[in-house]
Amino acid sequence: MIDNLYETHDIHFWRDYFPEEHHYVVYDPHIIYSTFKIEDVYHSIANARTNLSFYQVDNYGEMISQHDETHLTFVRSRFLANSLAYYNYAIDLSWQVLWFYWGDSSYLFMEDNDLYEKYAGLCSIKSLNELLRRYADDSIREYINSFFQNDLTQEIRRSYNYIKHRGIMHTPELDVQYTNSLIAIRTDLSQDEEYSFSLLTKRTFELQEWSLKLIEFDKIFHSYFREIIQHVTPENFSECKPDFREVGEYMNKRKQFLDDELQHYMAKYTQAFHFFVFNELET
Repeated sequence: MIDNLYETHDIHFWRDYFPEEHHYVVYDPHIIYSTFKIEDVYHSIANARTNLSFYQVDNYGEMISQHDETHLTFVRSRFLANSLAYYNYAIDLSWQVLWFYWGDSSYLFMEDNDLYEKYAGLCSIKSLNELLRRYADDSIREYINSFFQNDLTQEIRRSYNYIKHRGIMHTPELDVQYTNSLIAIRTDLSQDEEYSFSLLTKRTFELQEWSLKLIEFDKIFHSYFREIIQHVTPENFSECKPDFREVGEYMNKRKQFLDDELQHYMAKYTQAFHFFVFNELET
């Protein structure tokens, strides 16, 4: 099942958009910041697929002490849960591609990697929507919201957040989960009515069902992210070749920014971005 994805929904070309030094020379900073994030999405999807592949393995060697059905099912459930997590990470990381594309386009984040990471951490579906509402065409905002509201996307978000915040889900292939007590009392002898008290239960994580859901999600994410890549990458991105004059001019601009403009943009970041996220979005 998973093997077909590598052929029908190839993602390896996503790595072609990783910005090399010559891209820094040719393209504006916001394009570099944005395309730099594409590789993060690539690795997240690749890790999700790898865990799906491991889920299908029949012989785990020294990874498990016994190769009976219980041990096999347990280790497969862990790989499937890992895959679910990486697909969820990919959703958040895909937002950051647009977050940086429509954000600041100075050299600030290139000079301060900590700020780059901090700004990435400010991205959420809410803050991204506000940014796109202000600066982008409505179509891209509607596009990401349509994908986010997709039933399968929402199910993955809910299931991941359940595991993160509420606990491990129940795997029916491993054991039985009872919803009511085994002990019951007869409440109405004439009508054969019985009462048993309800028990706390966990959400169900059925392995075969979830493996199919994740494969289906992979397909729709592949199509969704292809559109985002097209939105943020210039034509012939991988073919740009700056000459020595352009390289020299670029290095002078970077040095001038470092010497004369960095503090100004640092203040701009503090006043504009922090106000934007921590004040407006909380109201």
